Amino acid sequence: MKKNIIIIFVLIFNVLLSIIPNVNAEESNIYVDPSNLEIDPGESFTINISSIMTEKIEGYEFDIIFDPAFLIANSVVEGDIFQDFTTWFNSGTIDNSKGYINDVFSIIMNEGNTSKSGTLAIISFTSLTKNGTTNIMLNDTGLSNDNSYIPISLQNGQINIGNTSINNENPEEVNQEDNSTIQSNVKPNLPEKPKGNQICQTNVSYYFSSKTTDSDNDDLFYTFDWGDGFLTENLGPFRSGEICNASHEWIKPGIYNITVQALDVQGKQSDLSPKLTIFVKSQEENNSNQLEEKSGNEKQTPMVSVGLVLFIITLSLILIFVKTKKIKF
Repeated sequence: MKKNIIIIFVLIFNVLLSIIPNVNAEESNIYVDPSNLEIDPGESFTINISSIMTEKIEGYEFDIIFDPAFLIANSVVEGDIFQDFTTWFNSGTIDNSKGYINDVFSIIMNEGNTSKSGTLAIISFTSLTKNGTTNIMLNDTGLSNDNSYIPISLQNGQINIGNTSINNENPEEVNQEDNSTIQSNVKPNLPEKPKGNQICQTNVSYYFSSKTTDSDNDDLFYTFDWGDGFLTENLGPFRSGEICNASHEWIKPGIYNITVQALDVQGKQSDLSPKLTIFVKSQEENNSNQLEEKSGNEKQTPMVSVGLVLFIITLSLILIFVKTKKIKF
């Protein structure tokens, strides 16, 4: 009997191990290659979006953010990571006025997957005539297998254009070659305290908003920290001063602090906004309070009726008693 119990326990333990995800799984890395590149003003160049894999994948997706004051994106072509498969590749949408490439993705269409490292995509850019340093940033990036996304880490790239020996601590430096004034990038201003409901229920989605401005008039991305370990990251791009809305629902009741941080297209982050403190109640608690209130209202009417009946009965008995006494007298 004892042996059978041990065997059953071992079987259950093995089943649990097979269904519990490995939270310590090593992350795959997605990075801009080269991570640091020096070019001349007006020069065309390419960068790779490359990967170091730790798990098998069947698809990938990413956006690119760049500064349109320094760079123009020309094209996106598929890399070699899925070269052994039939794929559905989307080269994304290029917007050189705002500085982003949206919705680049590739999916394996036939049977199979791969865990080999390689190039996801090759992107062609042309630098403008402005000297300086700018960033190429990955955004909304994901690697997926047949049923979920896998853990990843990201590494952005830096592009140095022409004469970059400018003191970035000074807001303005004069380029002696072309006598033009170059303004260094400054971080966005502090976002406003988030606005929205301060009393919420669990498992109900609520919208919150914030905004800020950028001294360089750069477009902005926003990240909302909901205080429960979850973030809504890199919403945008939004124009300087434009309101950003985001929604979230909380699973557990409690007190949470919501903060917002802004990121400009050149990679500078703002400080955290003032926090908005909210109180999240469970739906069960709210429903219970409503039932108690309703029940209390319902109980008041019967109590009044019972009291009135008892009063009438008592009065009737007194009258009968008095009448009886008078008759006998």
